Amino acid sequence: MKKWTAAIALCLMVARFSGALAEAGAEPARPTAGALAAGALMVAALALSLGFGARSRAKLKKAVAELETFTALQDAFLDASEHMVYLKDENLNYAFINRAVERFYNRPAADILGRGDFDLSTGEFASMRRKTDLAAMRGGGAIRDEILWNGQSLSSVKFPVRIPGGKTGIGAIIKDVTAERAEEKRRERMYHRHKILADALSRSFASTREQLDFVLNEALELTGSVYGYIYLYDDRTQLFTLNSWTRSVVRDCAVKNPKSTYQLESSGFWGEVVRTKQPVMLNDFEAPHPLKKGFPPGHVPIRRFMSVPVLSDGRIVAVVGMANKAEEYDELDVYELSLLMNGVWNAIKRREVEEQIEYLSFHDALTGLYNRRFFNEELLRLDTARNLPLSIVMGDVNGLKLTNDIFGHAAGDMLLERIAQVFRRVCRADDIVARWGGDEFVLLLPRTAPGDAKEIVRRIKAEFSKERIKSVRGSISMGVATKDSPRVDIAQVLGSAEEAMYTNKAVEQGEARSFTVGEIIKTLHAESPREVAHSENVSELCQALGRELNLMPEELRALKDAGYLHDIGKIALDRELLSAGPDATERELREVRRHPIVGFRILTAFDDTVDLAPAVLAHQERWDGCGYPKGLRGEEIPLSARIIAVSETYERRAHDGGNTEEAREEAIRFVLREAGSRFDPRIAEAFANMMRNTKK
Repeated sequence: MKKWTAAIALCLMVARFSGALAEAGAEPARPTAGALAAGALMVAALALSLGFGARSRAKLKKAVAELETFTALQDAFLDASEHMVYLKDENLNYAFINRAVERFYNRPAADILGRGDFDLSTGEFASMRRKTDLAAMRGGGAIRDEILWNGQSLSSVKFPVRIPGGKTGIGAIIKDVTAERAEEKRRERMYHRHKILADALSRSFASTREQLDFVLNEALELTGSVYGYIYLYDDRTQLFTLNSWTRSVVRDCAVKNPKSTYQLESSGFWGEVVRTKQPVMLNDFEAPHPLKKGFPPGHVPIRRFMSVPVLSDGRIVAVVGMANKAEEYDELDVYELSLLMNGVWNAIKRREVEEQIEYLSFHDALTGLYNRRFFNEELLRLDTARNLPLSIVMGDVNGLKLTNDIFGHAAGDMLLERIAQVFRRVCRADDIVARWGGDEFVLLLPRTAPGDAKEIVRRIKAEFSKERIKSVRGSISMGVATKDSPRVDIAQVLGSAEEAMYTNKAVEQGEARSFTVGEIIKTLHAESPREVAHSENVSELCQALGRELNLMPEELRALKDAGYLHDIGKIALDRELLSAGPDATERELREVRRHPIVGFRILTAFDDTVDLAPAVLAHQERWDGCGYPKGLRGEEIPLSARIIAVSETYERRAHDGGNTEEAREEAIRFVLREAGSRFDPRIAEAFANMMRNTKK
């Protein structure tokens, strides 16, 4: 057994050497060919000195073979590793390497073994390697380090190793952690992006512009940029409008009178983000580019540039640009900036929609006043003893339907908006003003006695009467009721206010309507003085022709009034259409032909003119049925309308001819020519006889 002691000890020494590397965090190193030969010689010498026989030599040979097999097995495992594993001798020259080291240097093992880092790589890289080698050798323990080289992140563990001869070498395991660091960077930037987004949505900002400005300046740090901007974009007009520059641009830019708007067609490379609907990136901005159009004097210098679009429902609504990152921009920069800006934009718009929905749930969309739902909630909340006396005012805008009928709903909406403005001017901060529905409004006045409530009503009516929508004067009927005791049911007070409003409306209605008719015709005549003479002349001609036809006195009075008001519907026409001639377009003629219908609506709105409405509606009908608006024929046309048709045609033709004797006679002849087609033959003949007899 003693004969095996030395051989076993030699094997254990090799095993311990491999184990030492493992304990230091390294995979077992691969001995060099020289080391293996030396070991074999040592075993052979020992065998001879002990007088091994043939049998012993066979055992020794077997042991050496097993050692070589074990070494080959270690090599296979080490070479399979993606990490670099090596052993350096006391002079820091490579004594053992695995295949990963060969791949790193792109050299075979024969060109690496026996040489140091300064022989194999640049001085800067070799110096970094030498620094950690010496630190591990002097420190006596493992040294961990990480360096960045040629875009690779290399993490190393280096440790001292006792080598034959009592020397100390350096073992190392080096791992390429580039992908891991990239993932860590991605996670860090994702966290940073989420933090910016959270801050942007949780902080209070005066405006959306200020909010976007905050995000833009934070995006500089996220992307490592120096400069940035946000331009809003309107795809209908293809116009960029500046929203914000970063503070660095404001600080460094020396352009005099910088523009804040740009057309897409005049934009340079930065406009490609809209033209292509894709992010753009240029890491050598100083190089020539066909789309670059240069900068005005004083512009900040641009070396690298990227821009991303901000999308809403598939449309580009803004563009965000970043410039002058220290390293090159990459797809991660584009990805993070796109997610951040689109996330912020969508969150802002979503919040705006939510706020709008919340606003509309308590406000009237047209007037901006509170709605009925909110009023009912406030009525319950304020119905307490400390708010007594609690007054309620109900109001109904007069003439809204008439305004809609004459001038369209846009004018009616304007009338409602005007009364809302009056409420805001007159009512107090604690008063609740709501649109009850349609043309009705309600006011809730806490701690307001009946006298004070009536004074508020007086001021509202006085203010609103100063308003004019077209020819309609602002008028509102209002009723007041007050709760002065906790025992009174607030619902009864509301009903009393509504009843008082309708009572006042009935009393005021006649005066309001009479005034409205007068205002309408007055407005029409003010816009066209010619219409004054025309109305008066036609009225007189109608009355005279009525006498010629032996009409009753009450029929004559109605005929005279209808003749005066027959064109009242022209109040709805644009001023230039009042004098539309034969050159009028088809659209203009369609507008002019609406005036009998509008006149009919006006006159049917008032009790004292409702009997005149049929004549006004039909005064453009023809005897042959080719007139408008209904296409009535012959006796279907009211008599008064047939009389107005002859009278107004004669008056216009005589006036257009200068009202000379010849012009009047030509107008009479025209009436007779049109008898049986345009005019009632009997009325046309009676009119001609009347006019000629008048001349005689």
